[in-house]
Amino acid sequence: MAVAGIDIGSSGCKIIVYDENGQYIFKVHQNYAGKRYQEQEEIDANDIWSSVRKSIIIAAQKIGNIEAITVTSFGESFVLLDEMDQVLFPVLMYTDIRGSEQATQMMKDFDFKKVAAVTGAKIHYMFSLPKLMWIKQHHADIFRKTAHILLIQDYIVYMLTGTLQIDYSIAARTLAFDIKEKRWDQELLNYSGISEKLLSRPVPSGTPAGKIKSELSERWGISDNIIIVTGCHDQVAAAVGCGIFAEGSAVDGAGTVECITPVIEGFPDSDILSEGGIAIVPYIIPNKYVCYAFSFAGGSLIKWYKDNFAKYEIILAEKKQTDSYSLLEEDIEAVPGNILVVPHFNGAATPYMDGGAKGAIIGLSLSHTAKDIYKSLMEGVAYEMLGNIMFLEKAGIKLNYLHSTGGGAKSALWMQIKANMLNKELISVQGDEAGTVGSAMLAAVALGQYKNIEDAAKKFVHMAHKYKARKDYTKQYSEQYEKYKKLYNLLKTVR
Repeated sequence: MAVAGIDIGSSGCKIIVYDENGQYIFKVHQNYAGKRYQEQEEIDANDIWSSVRKSIIIAAQKIGNIEAITVTSFGESFVLLDEMDQVLFPVLMYTDIRGSEQATQMMKDFDFKKVAAVTGAKIHYMFSLPKLMWIKQHHADIFRKTAHILLIQDYIVYMLTGTLQIDYSIAARTLAFDIKEKRWDQELLNYSGISEKLLSRPVPSGTPAGKIKSELSERWGISDNIIIVTGCHDQVAAAVGCGIFAEGSAVDGAGTVECITPVIEGFPDSDILSEGGIAIVPYIIPNKYVCYAFSFAGGSLIKWYKDNFAKYEIILAEKKQTDSYSLLEEDIEAVPGNILVVPHFNGAATPYMDGGAKGAIIGLSLSHTAKDIYKSLMEGVAYEMLGNIMFLEKAGIKLNYLHSTGGGAKSALWMQIKANMLNKELISVQGDEAGTVGSAMLAAVALGQYKNIEDAAKKFVHMAHKYKARKDYTKQYSEQYEKYKKLYNLLKTVR
């Protein structure tokens, strides 16, 4: 007896299978390549579907008793299908600027505070609605052929089961969903000229969609009794997989994007949060929400350094059969440095939401080494999150501690830097796949193996290490942060 979570990301998908006691059994990962040119970025939906199909076949044939698979995905991006379920247009990524003019016009036509109070989000081109309006304006012929508008989660669920349903947290990433009433907002849909009939039915996270299509199971050579469950947005899944359910707790998702996800009791002050572009999303527990404070550059910044400036460490790691990141971190201490890095290498996320922002490395001297620069990149990401935590506190959201997951949580150096700078206890979760753990937990609850998600967490969630702040280093970082705060506005003057 086994359950699985499938996590569909921007560059690949993975399925991880667990037994009924939350113990890891098997993992499959498939990559797909996107296309990026200038400020446009897209993926072929057929590549995503192909990778999911291959992953399910491998996992199901290897583990013959998978009872349920929960589908979790990244948000905002959508798939347009015609009446024959053929893909009509590439998937536009959240960083793609198409839709920016439409978002600007929406800002003129709507009270942004009113929109934020309904949707939990600040009007921005990263969301689905402005991009759909762009397609409708520039590719009217494509839009006329559209029979279904699906985000990645409900696209995969639909392809697997034929059921059109989307969970609340993914629906919230469209800028067209009422997060309090849990329904599509007619005023915003009417404004954009999009019929609700094109959209999937909103359902709570963890709602079964039905069994996998018999024609698929027969063609793929797998069981036709596998139940497909509608999961949630990947950041919500990470919170579930970290066992974060109480107010005052949060997840530090240290992945490609760095994201702090606090749990909130009741609906928070949307005015303050929307000013900083911090979106509010329904959580899996009724009357609870989460919000996203994030930086576009997290693990992606560290990878950029490794790929471009650590050729020697990459070659040496291959020879030693070890991890190149571990080699880069050798002999680096988690003490405050004097180089300041503004990590806006892919634009600035919350609380700026400035796609034109640029990164910078400031304070270099001939005495600095490659390792000093490497550590300063980690500190730059942490400074950005410190600013976000301070912004959350302005909205009345206090964080007592952080559970950390993702590839960055495996770095003891980075974790200790964050603990020192943020003055918070950080607790890493075993494994770096909290999103798939959370998805598998939803599958187990959907099957009735556990009475609720908190009960499932007792078996599935395991803590690894605790990192406590060193107060003397916290003070030094606080002094450095006063300098860091001035850099964003200063850099705006030299773009």
